[in-house]
Amino acid sequence: PADGWASRPETSARWRSVRLGTFAAMGLGEDARVSCFRGARLPSAWQGKRIRLVFDAEPWFWGLYPRARIWVGGKPLFVPGYESDSPSNPLLRPQRGPSFSIDVTDRVREGGLTIAVEIDGHLNASDSRSRPSGVTGAFYLRAEPAPLAEKPLTEISAAADVNVLSPVTVGRPARFTYLETHFTLPPDAPGGRLFLRSPDADLNVVVINNVVVQVPGSMDRIDISHLVRRTGDNTIRWLPGGCSGVRGEWPEYPHFDTVVTRVVPSLVLAWERP
Repeated sequence: PADGWASRPETSARWRSVRLGTFAAMGLGEDARVSCFRGARLPSAWQGKRIRLVFDAEPWFWGLYPRARIWVGGKPLFVPGYESDSPSNPLLRPQRGPSFSIDVTDRVREGGLTIAVEIDGHLNASDSRSRPSGVTGAFYLRAEPAPLAEKPLTEISAAADVNVLSPVTVGRPARFTYLETHFTLPPDAPGGRLFLRSPDADLNVVVINNVVVQVPGSMDRIDISHLVRRTGDNTIRWLPGGCSGVRGEWPEYPHFDTVVTRVVPSLVLAWERP
């Protein structure tokens, strides 16, 4: 296609319809270069809600392969944790954890959303074909209601070793193996379900009152209603993934024996209707 195809809705009318998947499933060679376009009309009941684009794929051997780009609302989509040629031209390369969830509310236009995906099956000379070319995973949109109330967890400590803690500031670099915070629920907290989320990092691994939760990359928040104490102290230990959109030296699956220097991401409690 000509330059600019990713932002032209009329493009899809001239192309053949396919079920997005592997190149083999679409009848294409493994080294093809594929451009895909989809316009979606959002349900009227979603008006006023936050809209997220989710890509859900099994870890290790699946996802977008060997490299891909995504445009939403005609603009390139940057996915935290993936590599990037430049901020305006983010390139998605194979990941052990390929799933992601991105807020795209600001890209909705007149009740609709356009999504364009380009997958390039060509390999570099040093690459080996370790998985099928194309898309092995599911794209979908999700609507989230506005929370009844939110509480940022700002008193966070960095652990240089197990239980060796020092206070850090959200948004500032710190050296740590994991992050820890304590909180009590406010007496005037609204009813409903209580969620934990991070606006700028994958939740990845969260230990809530000594209960370990492994969070898939396709989930941007978790329901912790039955993991917290309604009265008294609650403890969260956190190994975030994809901090502030830059993985750098941070491993794809952080461990408690890994010490890195990263910008401390934010962590938020959010109450929603049951």
